[in-house]
Amino acid sequence: MEENQVEQTAETQEEAPQAQEQPSHTFTQDEVNSIVERRLAKERGSMYKKLGVEDLDMNNPTDRKKYSEYRKIRNSKPSTIVVNN
Repeated sequence: MEENQVEQTAETQEEAPQAQEQPSHTFTQDEVNSIVERRLAKERGSMYKKLGVEDLDMNNPTDRKKYSEYRKIRNSKPSTIVVNN
């Protein structure tokens, strides 16, 4: 039984250096920009969904009108300011 534990410990110690030997990946500026753009698009998409304006195209006059109406409704409500002490 003790020999089995010793063998497992030895195997574990041998596996650890292999994980550290993996080469690290360096990203190019274009790759970083692409990653950031995807994350921002995802975040904006979730925000737009919450606001109910996810499919608006501001170049389309109909969508600009919808957004204008949304802003009127939004601005007509009182603002809530939360102060944490």
